[in-house]
Amino acid sequence: MVALPRTVVIAALAVLALAIAGGGAAAATHAATHAAKNVGRSVAKNSVTSKSIKNDTVKSKDLKDGSVASVDIADGAVDSAKVKDDTLTGADVAENTLGTVPDATAVGGVQVTPLSLSVPSTSAPVPVLSESGSTLSLDCGGSVIIIYGRTASGPPLAFTSVTDPGVSLVDSPAPGESASANLADGHFSVSIVSLSGGSVTAEFTGIYEINASGANDCFYRGTITRTP
Repeated sequence: MVALPRTVVIAALAVLALAIAGGGAAAATHAATHAAKNVGRSVAKNSVTSKSIKNDTVKSKDLKDGSVASVDIADGAVDSAKVKDDTLTGADVAENTLGTVPDATAVGGVQVTPLSLSVPSTSAPVPVLSESGSTLSLDCGGSVIIIYGRTASGPPLAFTSVTDPGVSLVDSPAPGESASANLADGHFSVSIVSLSGGSVTAEFTGIYEINASGANDCFYRGTITRTP
């Protein structure tokens, strides 16, 4: 066997070391790449917790569309600022959860309430207004009957009517006076003006029809408006 010079042996060992080192680095690089590609597969289900995620790093694009459900949102977490203007509709509100709006019939201090009466011809007059001694009642007996008046100290009252075929009537009783008007079907108005300010007005349509609905012969429909 021929002995190689010492320098040649050292050089050969150096080349072999470089080859081994290069192969190891390539293997390490391949392993790292393979691990990175499979890191999602290596994480156990439900093993990533809030503490494992850096604050403020998860963005909208990281969430699958339609994956966030109502159970994932804390109660009271969504407020007005989180809702886009003009996006909610009536279908989004449970109507049975809404309370009564205070003074829903009042606008700017003016209060409007419905007037709806069905009066049999055999009944007694039905009081509709009573303001400090000035009154209005509705009756029925072969026609619509309007009863109005004022006591000696009652506030001013004005009565108007327009009946078929276009007959108009205007009346304003003096203190202590009253009147009962048997009239044809038409439109009627009674206003009482308070001396201290404000007024109340009943505006309605009156119709007489024999046994139109059971024993009801006179029908009064309209509104009562109060102004402060």
